[in-house]
Amino acid sequence: MKNLPIILLILLLAACAATSGSVDPRDARCDFDYDELVIGDKLFATKPDGTPVSGLVCQAHPQGRWISNYKNGNRHGLTSRYDSSGRLDMEANYKDGLMEGIARMYHPNGQLANEVNHKNGMQEGIEKRYDEDGTLRMEAVVKKDLFDGEFKLYDEAGKLQIIMIFEQDRPISGKCPSGKELSEEELMDFAESGSLDCE
Repeated sequence: MKNLPIILLILLLAACAATSGSVDPRDARCDFDYDELVIGDKLFATKPDGTPVSGLVCQAHPQGRWISNYKNGNRHGLTSRYDSSGRLDMEANYKDGLMEGIARMYHPNGQLANEVNHKNGMQEGIEKRYDEDGTLRMEAVVKKDLFDGEFKLYDEAGKLQIIMIFEQDRPISGKCPSGKELSEEELMDFAESGSLDCE
């Protein structure tokens, strides 16, 4: 009985070593392993016999794993991506193979990094981007995958820096919080470099 704590410790260490560093896509929740399926255009998935997949599909990748709901061969419902430590990295909803609704990406510390709405597989609505500390850094109207409408940038403290108006991914007007109107040259520089001095 004196050796029981040592034996238990050895068993515990062996169990931890067996699970660390590897992600098994076939955990108890998964109906299918992605690597065992036939994947066609737009991620349409079938079993090797040609039957469309319906159920939970898991896929290991070097940085973690994907878990996706499929219906009749298409992604349908929640798809989640996890990093190698098991933290949620991305989540998005699909409808008949196309993104639908809010998609979110997360920083390694778990804070929200980006969120944008999708409609019929295209970004549509308000896109927001955040720093690792949760500070809003960008807020923009997106239509059919393009910036189209009001576009706001914020500094590290969350203070409004620039307001611009975009048409089909091109800045057409803008101003600083001080009221200074941005020239066409300044707007084009922003479009090329992504930075702008509003002083």
